Amino acid sequence: MYVENKLFQALYRHADALLRDAMYLTDLTGRRVGDV
Repeated sequence: MYVENKLFQALYRHADALLRDAMYLTDLTGRRVGDV
């Protein structure tokens, strides 16, 4: 599933540090939730 930048940024702002790290890494690598 592709998440638009606007939605990603909104979720990122409200996420805790651990989730932000996971979001950042999956965004950089293109990994999906099932892959992590």
